[in-house]
Order: sequence, then C-alpha cells, then structure tokens
Amino acid sequence: MPEEAILEPLDLYNRTYKHDVHEAGVQYFDDCVEKAGVDLAVHRENVKKYNAAKGKYALHSRKASNLRGWRVFLIILAVLGGIAALAGFILIGSNGVAAAVLIPVGIVVLVASILVICLALNRRIRQADSAAAKHKKDVDELREKCMDDVRRVTSLFEWNIPTKIIRENVPLIQIDDTFDMKKYDYLSHKYNIGDNNDKNTSTVFLLSGTIAGNPFLFVRNFYTYMGQKTYTGTLPVTVPVRVYDGERWVTTMKTEILTATLEEPAPFYNYETFLVYGNDSAPNLTFSRKPTISKLDNDKDIDKYVKSETKKLDKTADKAIKKGGKFTPMSNEEFETIFHAWNRNNEVEFRLLYTPLAQENTLKLLKRTTPNNPYGDDWQFSKRKCLNYVTSEHSQMLDVYMRPDRYVGYYDLDKLKKDFVEYIDNYFKCLYFDIAPIISIPLYQQMQPREFIYQDSYDSNYTMLEDECAVNAFPRTTFVHPHSATDAILKTKILKKHNNYDEVKVSAYSYTGTERVTPVTVPASNGHLYAVPVKWVEYHPIKKDSVVNIANNNAPKTDYKSCFDRFNETQSGKLKEDDNFIFHHRFIVMLRDAMKSDNPEALDNFIDDIFGYKNDPNSSDSKSSSISDSTAKTIESGKK
Repeated sequence: MPEEAILEPLDLYNRTYKHDVHEAGVQYFDDCVEKAGVDLAVHRENVKKYNAAKGKYALHSRKASNLRGWRVFLIILAVLGGIAALAGFILIGSNGVAAAVLIPVGIVVLVASILVICLALNRRIRQADSAAAKHKKDVDELREKCMDDVRRVTSLFEWNIPTKIIRENVPLIQIDDTFDMKKYDYLSHKYNIGDNNDKNTSTVFLLSGTIAGNPFLFVRNFYTYMGQKTYTGTLPVTVPVRVYDGERWVTTMKTEILTATLEEPAPFYNYETFLVYGNDSAPNLTFSRKPTISKLDNDKDIDKYVKSETKKLDKTADKAIKKGGKFTPMSNEEFETIFHAWNRNNEVEFRLLYTPLAQENTLKLLKRTTPNNPYGDDWQFSKRKCLNYVTSEHSQMLDVYMRPDRYVGYYDLDKLKKDFVEYIDNYFKCLYFDIAPIISIPLYQQMQPREFIYQDSYDSNYTMLEDECAVNAFPRTTFVHPHSATDAILKTKILKKHNNYDEVKVSAYSYTGTERVTPVTVPASNGHLYAVPVKWVEYHPIKKDSVVNIANNNAPKTDYKSCFDRFNETQSGKLKEDDNFIFHHRFIVMLRDAMKSDNPEALDNFIDDIFGYKNDPNSSDSKSSSISDSTAKTIESGKK
C-alpha cells in the first residue's frame, strides 16, 4: 500500500480498509465452518426443515388452543342451559308459559353442548394435540441438529477476533493481545499517563496498541459521581371552598392533592469510552474542541454557521490582542469555525499539526455531507501536551467486549454469519473513526517514538487496568457488599506477585441506602400550609474487600475450557464459571475464597501445569508477553 494513501484517512477507509476487514471477517467465519467439519448444504436443509416444522407446530398449537376455547364456551353454554332448565322446573307452578320455554330450550342447549364436546370437540383437540406434539418433537430434534452445527463453529471463536482481523489487515493500527507492563511503563514514564487510582472510576475494557508506531489505549470506564436526585411526595387534603349554587353562596369541601419535591445527594453511574494517544509532536500544545455542526445535514446550513461564527472569531482574536494574547486565526475560516479549537495555547505548534492537508482531512471527517462519512461531527478532541484524547458519541454505544458467547442461541449459520461479519465491520468502523482524527494529522504519522529503556522487573505480572477489566467481568454480586443499595466501583491493588499469577485485592466501593421521610411545607388553595411527607434515600459509602488470583496464558478461550475442567478435577469441590472462576479475554481469574489450596508454591506449580508456563512472565521468551514483536521493536528502536 502506498505511503501517501495514509494521508487521506476517509478515502483510505472507504476504498481499502473496510473492504479488507469485511472480507477477512467472511474468511474467518468460513474457515471456522471448515475446521468444524460442518456440511453447509445439510445444515441449510435442516434449517429449512426446522422452520417448516416450527410453522406446522405453531399452526397445530393455535388450532388446539382455539378448540379449547370453543370447549370452554360450550361448557359455559351447557351450564347456562342447565340453569335455564332448572329455573323452568322451579317456575312450573307459578309461570307455566316461562317454564314451558325454559325447560326444553335449556335441556336442548345442555345436551347439545355436551354431545358436541364429547363426540366431536374432544376428539379434534386430541388430534390437534397429537399433531402438535409430533411437530414439537420434530422441532426439538431439528433445532438440536442445527444448534449442534452452530456450537461446533462458535467453539472455535476467540475473544479477540475483531482486533486480530484489524491487526492483520490494517498495518497502520497494531493492537496488542494485552496491555502489558512494558507498554504501561512506556506510557507512564514517557507520557505521564498516570495511575487510575480514582475510587470513583473503574476500567471495564481496554485495548492497547500503536498507530503508525505511536502508542494508544482504547478504554471504557465505569464511573460514579454524586449528584442531586429529586424525590416527590403527595398528600391529599380536604379544604373548604365557597361556590355559588345559582341562588346563594355556600361552603363545600373538596379534595386537593398537594405535591412536594425534595433534592438530596445520590450516586449516579455511567460509562465513558475514549481513545488516548501518545505522540511527541507539538509537545507544548494544549487545546480542546467539541462538536459544532453535528445537527447540520446540508452545505447551506454549514455555510450559514461558518459565516455566523466568523464574526465571533474576529471578535475573539481582537479581544486576545487587547489582552496581550497570541490567538491568531488561520486563513481557513471554515476549519477555524467548525473545528473551533480557540482555546489553544501555542499558535506555532498548532500550525505544525494542522497543515492545509490536515485541515482538509479533518473537515472531511466533520461534515456529514461528505460522501461515505458514517458519523460526521460526533467527536470531542483534546490535546494535553503529548497526550491526545478522542471521545465520540458512536463509540459509547459500541459493544466493545468481543465476547464469543454473544452468539449463544443462534441455530442458523447463515444468520450467524451475517451478524458476525456485521459485528466485525461495525467494530472496525467505530474504532477507526475514533482514530481518524489522529491519522488526519500527517505529522503524527511522521513522528516516531524515541528509544525507551525498560525496567528489569516489575511489581506485578499484569497492569492494574487489565486487572480491573478482568474483575469487572464477574457478576457484581461476587464483590459487592451484601448491604449495598447501589452498583459498585471495583478497584484493584497488587498484593503479591507470584511466579505466573498475581494475587490481587479487589475493593468494591458502593453505598448503603437508608429510607428517610422529610416533611415539606406546601400551601393549599385555602392558604393554609400542610406538611407533605417526601420519602428519600440517604446514602453512605461502604467497601468490601476480596482477593483474586489472576493469570494469563495468552491463549484463546477455547483453550480455557480444558483448564477449567482440569482445575475442578484436581481441586476439592467444584467451581462455578461466571461466579467465582471466569475467563476474560486472555486472562483467567479465580476468587481466592474458592481456592482450596493455601500453598502458594503448589498453586504456582498447578498454574504452571495448566498454562504451560516454565518461565517468568516478564522474561523475553515467556508466552505471557502480550506486546507483539512488531510493536516491541517499534517502541524500543523508534523505527517503523
């Protein structure tokens, strides 16, 4: 691929990358079908038979249900006929005419209803039930055959299918298997990315890698904050009112519903997905921008916006000059007003980044009127010296987790293939257009990282961010305090580094909730004040600590099943997956309380045996080193 093609990211995506990734997704699925030994012709025939049997089963089930409805109707009719006949016998002495009508009609209705039920309806219901049962058996057998084919295929799916396909087909973006200690060391010491020690934030998903040789992280955080929650209470009151009845004024009583509101502190929870990218270019520059034309769908409206904002741009520049500032607008007013990075602190470095080509590329990304632009201006971008942050609306909705079990329940391989490939396509599209604002800047691709000297050893085998991602894959009930009334933020801390796993403390921060009632004074229409009770919840922070063991064998999920079975065979008792023992991407996490062995050496040997470890995970020949060879060479040598 020619180097200059990278200089036009939107065109490159539509012309090459999206097609390559799509075809690779199709090929991956087809390869899994072939490896699973599934005969697609037979499978499709079984799916066709299953759908036909399902239709017939539904038809006979509805028929049986309708016949039962008629039987209920006739039973009710028979009961009414019996009641009518009985009433006729009672009326024989007092009303002979009524009795003469009710008795025969009632008897006829009673007998006819019973005869129809016994001689026809019951037989037809049995026939319909029998036919439905036969087709239900066919449905179950055929569905099992179809699902067995699907299970054989999906058992070959790995956690990292999208990232593996992206890495192999998009040379510009190299994604690591895991975010290892070397990459963390590099980002921490070179770019001062910092530790995630905030007790209000927990990382639930993480990708690391390089973009044109420079490091990036694609992160989803789960966070909490204290806000004000509005509670509402009501109170019915009876008040006297004066009304005119046409002749005079009288006093009557009416009921009013008084409503009171009360605001009290409460925790709120949300997710945020963003990209952070490190590059040495323009190391002193800081700025930020937010969407400006996200709701503008045509060039005419965009032109109006640019003209309107240009006036504000000139005023901003004049004000900066009067205050001794150095804000100088570029000649490209369209870029200045739409990108709107007016809080920049270094004009020289800003212009080094945003050359005419970078401006053109960025405008293409921002305008939804640009052909084949799926998102437009839905992203925020901020630069803080050597770190760049991109947060887009589209990435907040992305299923980032790549779980293989997301395809559980499929029975049709053709439908599965369609959804599988669509997921790969959408995953790449979302990730690429978060990266696109970065690669729109040619200087970012030209600047290569400088050499970095790694530490000889680290305090843990795995990064805290990967630990948090792993423990967040557990059900919340595993770690949360039993008295908690809210969700929980999970934070991790290394307790001890073992040979091939980390012993990690998991702290679950949440809140108890105590119900309170506060009277709020509200006036009624008569001018009197009433105390309206408002129920609310008072929250207090609580914490629960647990201990887990985390190990990584850099293997696909399919290899973990044997590890799980082996663990249960060699340990007393059974572990329940997704409760106290999980596989998450390339990590295996075991709740310490579920471990029967308190002997660290024995546990080390056991994990060695399961995962095939024979070396320290930080050694150069260890299987746990998640950074790819090409990425390691890029970071260490500063060469592409």
